[in-house]
Amino acid sequence: MYMNLINEKVNHNKFGEGQIIDQVNNHILIQFSEAEGQKTFLYPDAFDHHLKLLNKAAKDSIKKDLDARLKEIEEDNERKRLIKLEIEKKEQLLIQERAAKASTKKTTAKKTTTKKTTTKKKAAAKAKKVEEVDELKEK
Repeated sequence: MYMNLINEKVNHNKFGEGQIIDQVNNHILIQFSEAEGQKTFLYPDAFDHHLKLLNKAAKDSIKKDLDARLKEIEEDNERKRLIKLEIEKKEQLLIQERAAKASTKKTTAKKTTTKKTTTKKKAAAKAKKVEEVDELKEK
């Protein structure tokens, strides 16, 4: 999948010149000076900022690997963005559904209260009429 970089010389902006001594999947192991020792880096990511390959012929291959990796990262970020949007939409729908249920409960409660009030008013009016009729009968 990736180009074989073992024995290639690199330059690191902090550790100086080194040689790639191992490469497994997307990791490379570089031997720097005795003072710096061995360091492991992500391949090809480290070549974007920290490492420079000294072999000019291999630079193009690394550039292709780096471009492919950057494209993977962009696609992954886009996937995450779309998932986040989908979650936000579902949350908005849930909020709207809850608001609609709460509104329905309030409306139902108002109707019940209105019915009770109307029934009480009708009963009071009927009682008043009965009283009036009773008064007329007494006269």
